[in-house]
Amino acid sequence: MNGMTDTEFMTSEEKYMVLRQWQIFLKKLREVDYLLVVGADYGQFPISLDKPFTERLYKYLSLHEGFIAHFNRRGFISARFGTAADTAETLRLMKDGFCGSGYRDIHNAMIEALNNNAGQAMLNEV
Repeated sequence: MNGMTDTEFMTSEEKYMVLRQWQIFLKKLREVDYLLVVGADYGQFPISLDKPFTERLYKYLSLHEGFIAHFNRRGFISARFGTAADTAETLRLMKDGFCGSGYRDIHNAMIEALNNNAGQAMLNEV
């Protein structure tokens, strides 16, 4: 992977931290993926997405990837990852590639992580 570059609002180190948090979050999504297929919502899951979906990751996605903030991090989780359909739509939107100027490096790295973490399988389940 090419190095990350600093932007006005985010250092390369912060980008790497967000990328690592995204990888952890994708791993957690994969762990609960079999529950997504049956259409359960995250409120019923024994594994919470609250901890792996960090404030830093929430801010990055809402500020630089074009997602609506949904008032707060928990609202974002509920709206974007609350059901299998929500999760698939969110991952599709990530793959479609909207990101702010100067963030293409982290965006591409996040898509690579999605592809490497069985994200395609999560997209195909719905």
